[in-house]
Amino acid sequence: MSGVEPCHGVVVCHQAKCRDAPAFDRGSKSRSSLVPSDPRPGDLTGVVRRTACTPESLTPLRLRLSCTKQPVAGDAWIAATRFRNRTDAEVGRELLARVHAQVELAARGEGRAPVVVWDLDYTAYDNDPRMLQVLHDWADHPESIATPEERRAIRGLTPEDMHYLAGDCLREIAGEERARELTEAFLPFFLPRFLGNEYTQIDPLLAGAREMIESLVNAGAVIAFVTGRAEPAQGDGTRAALARDGMAPDGERFHLFLKPFERYPDGSKYADEAFKTATKPEIDALGEVVGTLDNEPENVVAYARMFPNAMNVFVNSRWSNATTEPGDGLWRIDNLAEAVA
Repeated sequence: MSGVEPCHGVVVCHQAKCRDAPAFDRGSKSRSSLVPSDPRPGDLTGVVRRTACTPESLTPLRLRLSCTKQPVAGDAWIAATRFRNRTDAEVGRELLARVHAQVELAARGEGRAPVVVWDLDYTAYDNDPRMLQVLHDWADHPESIATPEERRAIRGLTPEDMHYLAGDCLREIAGEERARELTEAFLPFFLPRFLGNEYTQIDPLLAGAREMIESLVNAGAVIAFVTGRAEPAQGDGTRAALARDGMAPDGERFHLFLKPFERYPDGSKYADEAFKTATKPEIDALGEVVGTLDNEPENVVAYARMFPNAMNVFVNSRWSNATTEPGDGLWRIDNLAEAVA
């Protein structure tokens, strides 16, 4: 594999107990604490050599899962996955260079248009304000079982207090046992709103997402937004948000692939990988995939299998604790704003 050293075994351990694991804290309140201030030294990107990565060296990248065969989740997946040793800015420049190179190939009749596959939730859009709004609305709802003290605490939550799971936010307010009761009562209120068209439009773009997407489109890339959001529950809200942000699906520069409800009626997060894998023929029809970006480890690994020649990028924002096999030679962005070329 070009630029990747042989695996000598990877230590998978809890982040507080082993210096070989990156310093992530999933229990923290702040998103900024989800990424280390200097993510490269001390994490497992150090096992990948720094090599010149130019459009001319676009060799097939094999996804090898031999270092840790057992599926792992969360911090353990990050610790066990071997990422290319590149800064966010270098990843952004390389992706843009690949777009330019593919455009040149297409102009000479030797290739097709470059395609970049981009997830939406926590990859293009920040879902924290949406979750916060639903929590605030529940605190004010007459059917909420929260006590007056708990309601005040919920109303006092800010975007920095959000977690991937709403139940984790309630646990910080009420403790483990009480949070289970609150979460059980909250979910029937939460799900149709959080996964509905009206609240979906609350999401703002992540810092740097607009600029990075614009630079790729201006260079000639086709953007395929492939998301686990369901149609019709979130379809209209998603299209409205994309139009608001200048990225309306137009069948040319921007394409949108939503999860059809009739095929995945449970709306499960764990149906996302199957749906995204099933979109491959439609994505292939758009052109040559040069890059994929997703925040969910299982989707990044799936894309690496589907598009082995592409830059398959893990966007390290928030992610579920679904288990998947670690990858080898993947790319990583911790801050989209730093990756704008």
